[in-house]
Amino acid sequence: MAQIEREDILSLHADMERTPRRANYVVSTVRAILNFGIDLGLRPAGNNPARRIKMYRERKIERFLSAVEIARAADGIAQAERTGRIGPHAAAGVRLALFTGARSGEVTAARWLHVDWDRRLIRLPDSKTNEPRTIHLSDAALEVLEGLPRVGPYIVAGTLPGEPYKNLGRAWIKARALAGLQDVRLHDLRHSYASLAAGKGVSLQMIGKLLGHRHPATTARYAHLARDAAASVNDELGAAMTSAIEKGAPPLAGVVKLPRRRRRRG
Repeated sequence: MAQIEREDILSLHADMERTPRRANYVVSTVRAILNFGIDLGLRPAGNNPARRIKMYRERKIERFLSAVEIARAADGIAQAERTGRIGPHAAAGVRLALFTGARSGEVTAARWLHVDWDRRLIRLPDSKTNEPRTIHLSDAALEVLEGLPRVGPYIVAGTLPGEPYKNLGRAWIKARALAGLQDVRLHDLRHSYASLAAGKGVSLQMIGKLLGHRHPATTARYAHLARDAAASVNDELGAAMTSAIEKGAPPLAGVVKLPRRRRRRG
């Protein structure tokens, strides 16, 4: 810990130039570890060589699945489970991520005691935002839960008794290969859930509530999808009005205008 120098971290960062996102993440992790070392007195105060290292520019890509791709994703999960590439709990975890828009960590942290069957939701006492999180359950999500055997406290059970499933992302990698969706990350299922909601005309405020966003600015990334949905509805309304105008109003036949009766004064 005391021997790490700035040149060591710069060299590590440069060696990972081909994967800029991962390289930046590694530097951030090293910085946090060194700060912890400073707190323990293993390095002098304020001596963190990972500070102020210029990060690589990351190309952030948000992938949204189309309706056809959602069907392919569901088929890929089913194939992976049927062929034994992933187990029933891993398959259920990925399906819940697809059907609820929940984060993978939220799915694996959910316990059976968190399920409110009457209100059709999962109520997590804690989440990424350090606040309680409500995951709403559709008919499809409830069907996943009802068909899953209970082998421990966690819904998505892991290999060891009493532990949750460790890496849902690995299960998705196996399923997406069968679906032909190699460029789709597990987190993109969450984006696709929000995209589908925006396409149905759901407000950004409601989308943020469904996804468990703490700040409205986090949901703002889906604003263009909401605008696209509004534009589509506007086009449909415009076409309907144009059609009504082209048909024209029916002629006023057999209408006789009655004389107006004058009132006498005084």
